[in-house]
Amino acid sequence: MARANPHWRHFGAEASIAIFHGPHAYVSPSWYAEPASAVPTWNYSIAHVHGRVEVMADAAETRALLDAMIRRYEGGRAEPWQLQLEGRPLAAMLDAIVGFRLTIERIDGKLKLSQNRSAEDRERVIAALRGEDYADAAATAEWMERYARGS
Repeated sequence: MARANPHWRHFGAEASIAIFHGPHAYVSPSWYAEPASAVPTWNYSIAHVHGRVEVMADAAETRALLDAMIRRYEGGRAEPWQLQLEGRPLAAMLDAIVGFRLTIERIDGKLKLSQNRSAEDRERVIAALRGEDYADAAATAEWMERYARGS
């Protein structure tokens, strides 16, 4: 994270939580076979990761983390970006970053993907979400399909 962000100063002995959310989308009762007996809701997927955060001790550790992130997120691109900074500019950039690691102690996850509804209603929700005009709706529909198939 950016060193200018004061949150990193709170890392230490106390437990921390990192929240990761997957796709989420509004679900209209009008999409159900019997909409009069329902209310609007929201489908979502989320994970709360609890653990201890340790700030990386030196620039070499932070650089190794940065290199790993670049390989992970640039590696599959047709023309991957490469870090070209050296010397003082690189040192200044690394000094502006606080590298950290989270040692996971517990993960609490939740999927609310219309599993309380009938198979017919779930199919109707999936179809309706695919017709919505935003990426999270389509992604939520995909997660619903994967959840229903158990894959």
